Amino acid sequence: MGRRLMTKRMAVAILGIFLLSLAPAGGFDVETTGDSAEILDPVVTRIGIAPDPDSIQGLGEPQVLEGFERTRENTAESTIGVYTELGLIPSVHLPRALAEPRGDLAMVIVDGDVGIWDARIAVEEAADVEIRSTIPPSGFLVQGDEKQISLLAEESIVVAVHTVSSGLLAHPLLRLVEEGPMMVEVLGWKDDELQRHAEPGLGLEDSLDAVAELWLTDSWSPEEGRVWGVVDLSNIGSVLQHPSVAWVAPLPVLETKNDNARTHMGIETVDSFFVTDLDGSGQTVAVGDSGIDHDHGDFTNRIVGRTSVTPGDSSTADPSDGHGTHVACTVLGSGMRSSGTYNGVAPGASLYFQAMEDDDTGALYSYGINSMLNSAYNAGARLHTNSWGAGSGHGSYSTQSEDADDRTSTWDQYWSHEGMTVLFAAGNERDDGVSPPGTAKNVITVGGHKNRYSGSPDEMYYWSSRGPTDDGRIKPDIIAPGGYVRSCRAQEAGDTAGATWSNTYYLEYTGTSMATPNAAGAAVMVREYLEEIAQRPSPQGALVKALLILGAEDVGTRDIPNDDEGWGRLNLRNTLAPTTGQGIWVDDRSVLSGTGNSKTYTFNTHGDDRVQRSECEPCNMKRCT
Repeated sequence: MGRRLMTKRMAVAILGIFLLSLAPAGGFDVETTGDSAEILDPVVTRIGIAPDPDSIQGLGEPQVLEGFERTRENTAESTIGVYTELGLIPSVHLPRALAEPRGDLAMVIVDGDVGIWDARIAVEEAADVEIRSTIPPSGFLVQGDEKQISLLAEESIVVAVHTVSSGLLAHPLLRLVEEGPMMVEVLGWKDDELQRHAEPGLGLEDSLDAVAELWLTDSWSPEEGRVWGVVDLSNIGSVLQHPSVAWVAPLPVLETKNDNARTHMGIETVDSFFVTDLDGSGQTVAVGDSGIDHDHGDFTNRIVGRTSVTPGDSSTADPSDGHGTHVACTVLGSGMRSSGTYNGVAPGASLYFQAMEDDDTGALYSYGINSMLNSAYNAGARLHTNSWGAGSGHGSYSTQSEDADDRTSTWDQYWSHEGMTVLFAAGNERDDGVSPPGTAKNVITVGGHKNRYSGSPDEMYYWSSRGPTDDGRIKPDIIAPGGYVRSCRAQEAGDTAGATWSNTYYLEYTGTSMATPNAAGAAVMVREYLEEIAQRPSPQGALVKALLILGAEDVGTRDIPNDDEGWGRLNLRNTLAPTTGQGIWVDDRSVLSGTGNSKTYTFNTHGDDRVQRSECEPCNMKRCT
């Protein structure tokens, strides 16, 4: 006890939006109590967390250092091949119709010695064109008329300008099948505010309406810049020649992410969770799922809105397996029907529900995640949880993944918006990969661990989808209780055979569908803690994500992050109130002004104390490479 304290200064360089650190602080009152019950009823471990306004503190003004961007190769690595200074080195075969160049598009290769942001500005100033996408490491997909595109070759930082085959804008499946009808989604270009449009602008006379009239049958537009319809695949090449068309893909088939296996091993009944003096009050959560049994009793007049996002079906009921009711109740159910035994994680939060199930077929449809997120944000929700995903394309970065990134990155601009935390289930495909849109960069992608019985909570749910994504990123981000989760039973549900336990008002389901609302409830409490206790207004979704990652703990071998559990099992106590002698410092308000710049923070630490960093950078396809 009499050893001399050694004081040292430690600098941490950051290349991101914010930094979270652990260093000596103290001031937390953590108390543990035990409770037990009969077999097959939960054994509850409650860990109380006393609110402490000083537990999450600002980092203050960092020292900003100007730096230099690393030299890049003069190439652009696209989905159809690598563009070099000499031309395209193809990596896929394109049918003749998709190999035709589009006169309004060009692949511009810029000098790798010039910063990518400076190059972007130079290209946009050189001609009346729009940069539609950055193609790393040194390419821009540019749109304009042929005269304006020809001017780009005269710009000093441009090393090559190449034609672009229309097949670059086609989903890979459309490059393989050349005839027959298919339901497709046709997307328009995005503006600087990341909103899609039906017309390309730039003096190019065209629109998605014209595309639909010429080439689609049974066409319908769920929102601006998006058209659905049936196309004969022999006409895909013609569709892709239209300047208004940015992307064409098969209409995704959506599915919920619960597992209907009815057997399990073990008799232990452990349900570990954390409770604070917070309960989600003042927070509104949006849930997109099958439907909702709104008068179940566990929602106690806290549903602030119900709407159908299913084309042609205005019902918000939950008549199939009750998936949506189970999910919503896991987030915020009051447990009234069970005298509090099966309450949700944030039982004081309000609910905005978006029903996605077609009652006639039981299939999931929606207007698209862009529309769903916009609707929820405009309704006051600042968290959005989704226990569904595409039934194909596992691991891929889909248009819905891109839309989720665009919305979240826009709302994380704290000077104009209030931030939104978006969660997606990783899926139950194990080694087949994470289901889009869970492959999005800014969302919290949630895998599952067992919630009760043998091996819980440190055993992964076997079928939880593993990463990485196709482009090499770690997913899922975290894992949460997903195996054998008990929550509300929709009274109108006609097919609950997948439940492994049930009574009149509750039932037990398994899957990452169940893990995701558990994580969402924790995110609700983090956001409430930030606003009400730490007094940090309008927290960014990236901040909530980073805090959950900061508190996550390893499962099994100490090897996080990894492609099974991401950054580990969610631990709300670690996130909000680390053990005695540790604290959290946050910077979610300073922004780096240029590529290659860095921020440096200085801490006073003692002896062998360590600094741990958790960093999340919201990005979008136009601004993040």
